[in-house]
Amino acid sequence: MRLIDSPPKGWHAVTGANMNSIVPNARLIHLHNQDIVIRDTQGVGPIALLIHGWCADGLLNWAPDYLALHQAGWRVIGIDLPGHGGTPLVGKFSLTACADLLAKLLKKMHIKSVTTVGYSMGGPVSQLLAQRHPDLVDGMVFAATAARVIHTSVPRSSMRLLPALFHASSTAQALTRAITRNPPPAPDDSSLVSHAARIATAMDHHALLDAARELADFDSRMWVGTLNKPAVSIITTHDHAVPEAAQHDLATRLNAKELVIDLGHIACTRAEFPTVLVNALALLPYSPTPPPPPALPSTDRSSITTTP
Repeated sequence: MRLIDSPPKGWHAVTGANMNSIVPNARLIHLHNQDIVIRDTQGVGPIALLIHGWCADGLLNWAPDYLALHQAGWRVIGIDLPGHGGTPLVGKFSLTACADLLAKLLKKMHIKSVTTVGYSMGGPVSQLLAQRHPDLVDGMVFAATAARVIHTSVPRSSMRLLPALFHASSTAQALTRAITRNPPPAPDDSSLVSHAARIATAMDHHALLDAARELADFDSRMWVGTLNKPAVSIITTHDHAVPEAAQHDLATRLNAKELVIDLGHIACTRAEFPTVLVNALALLPYSPTPPPPPALPSTDRSSITTTP
């Protein structure tokens, strides 16, 4: 990824523990009955629609990826799902409603079709978008997700506790203490930690609770194999949230190519993830960049492994 000394118009700098990059400015799109926050790199390449995971937003999940994908020839649009980041929740959160909302957004923006990139909870939203609005989806990239995201051994009732557990986690507490002790960050503050602190205190817990329940119920195994779209799955082998076997299962059902990485569920926060994502999109038949060479078979899986 090439670094840029000063952000161009419409972009701003972001900094984090593992990265310094620039991202498109957020803007609010007004739809019929629901506003949605997006970040759009503009450009003329094929469009990658980034769909974030639970308790994240379009900045936390994807901050360094906008520039990396833009430089690889993609137009990149990231969104904040309802109840996450800057997008308000209207009514009750549902994965199906999220998919339909994205369809309305694309039509409002006069976009004919996109490649969806779904991370964790974004995976089910991506699958539902392709099922319910197939003409809008050219292909799909998945990361740390599955057709059955919540393993059947996890009691559904326990999902009711997840939003509260997240709010009580040491990370959320630390971020909340930082907000309490210090003045709110300036509007142009570039720190991802400051952004995380703001959304941690402003999250819609009703949306998070509904999202947790939706994830507990989601199961596309009966129909995901009928989507008939080119697909790539990024498999996170040290994932304690979505089992590796479930991720491979999704790839098998979709006949998807795989990129296997030895990272956990929050692989998106790692410095190497933008390269992984660029390589995943390069495996699609219409990608503007050539695919990466397959990795040699090895017992050392510390590097990225590509499987056909």
